[in-house]
Amino acid sequence: MKEGNNQKHEQDLSLGVISSKVLLQGPIKKNKSSYLFSGRSSYLGLFGLPSRISFNKKKSDDYFNYWMYDLNGKANFDLTENSRLYFSFYSGRDYWKALSRATSERYDFGINWGNTTLSTRYTNLLKNKVFFVSQMSYNQYRYSVEQLFFDESDAADKDYYFNRSFVKEFSWRNSAKFSPMAYFNVEAGAELVAQQLSPQGVKFSGGNVIIDSIPIIPSKKYMGLSTAVFVENNLTLLKSMTLSAGLRGVTFNTGGNLYKYLEPRTSLTYKHRSGAVSQVSWRQNRQFTHLLATSSVGLPNEVWVPATATTPPSKAYQWSVGIS
Repeated sequence: MKEGNNQKHEQDLSLGVISSKVLLQGPIKKNKSSYLFSGRSSYLGLFGLPSRISFNKKKSDDYFNYWMYDLNGKANFDLTENSRLYFSFYSGRDYWKALSRATSERYDFGINWGNTTLSTRYTNLLKNKVFFVSQMSYNQYRYSVEQLFFDESDAADKDYYFNRSFVKEFSWRNSAKFSPMAYFNVEAGAELVAQQLSPQGVKFSGGNVIIDSIPIIPSKKYMGLSTAVFVENNLTLLKSMTLSAGLRGVTFNTGGNLYKYLEPRTSLTYKHRSGAVSQVSWRQNRQFTHLLATSSVGLPNEVWVPATATTPPSKAYQWSVGIS
């Protein structure tokens, strides 16, 4: 996220046909600290109001609507000449709702998804050659589906189904970059990531109109703990060529199963006299969460599940060659 203006207060408002946004920024203490806040929201629901009234009066048999918002905030502080502290957050949510009826039978469907992130970061330039960064963050992803079926002549007798999925993650990462010479620097660090995943959390009630058509899998939560240490070296060759080589050691523990891997990576960058830059790189990665996605309902349907004893982490080898 960009920094807030530490010289003067500013307010920006943008009005659109289907959404609007606002940006506020300014100094907390001039030249020393600043804030930034932005928000955005759609108002498609207002355009759908006549359709909702028509549906409620039973003049139409279908109604749908969509709404979203997102919020961003950041504050940063100059603690000393060489150290800074940052706080930031993000929250965003999308909602989709559809209603339909056939004679007196009513069917309501809703889906929503979103993310929340909180983060604090500390940076310090030590002795003009070592740059230290420490960051702690909390992230949460949420996704849910809700279905309701009932006869409008007897609204008290309802079939209800609700399914929620989420990922919660806490991470702490520390790194230091050391530049002993103009043509050489090395960066090293360590990180800790704790995860809680719930691929499915089901609630249901009522008869069997909806329930019999949906497979009910018992709700379960998974815990995962990942640790990593890494080092990367960057060496400038012949004034126009840079060689980078690094190694990352990572572990992942879930349900008593411990995975351990080494992830090497390397790249070579060349700056041409014409100003173009060409690069070739190779890296190996492991990923400890898997994305299950389907578009069968025509809307986002994304569920994250962890690696387990029977489903190991995914692995990728990536080659990249390019010029810019």
